[in-house]
Amino acid sequence: MLSLSSKYLFNNGVETIAFLIYLYALVTFCIVFIDKVRINKIVEVSNTAKILLLGTGIFSTLFNLGQFQAIKLAPNVGYVNAINAASISMVTVFAVILFKDELTPKKAVGVLGVTAGLILLLI
Repeated sequence: MLSLSSKYLFNNGVETIAFLIYLYALVTFCIVFIDKVRINKIVEVSNTAKILLLGTGIFSTLFNLGQFQAIKLAPNVGYVNAINAASISMVTVFAVILFKDELTPKKAVGVLGVTAGLILLLI
């Protein structure tokens, strides 16, 4: 629904940055509201955690900016979502390389299947 509703808004003149600001404001409001309901005190966050949270926020914003710009420009939002879903194959391969995760034959067939499906979609 998010992809379809964002495509509708983009087609009606809403800019990507404005859309992300509204989306982030809504999500922030919901998080603060839920935290106020569940927890009555503010928890102190360490400097290391603040740096990690800042980095996560920056990269999340860049990813979302790219994804919603792609949704705005794509003729079919399904292409963007398919490519995004297929990125899990790349994560699997990097997990094997970087973290020595186990790549079973079943996982390898899955990675190859997803990759082949994405190639067929883009041809």
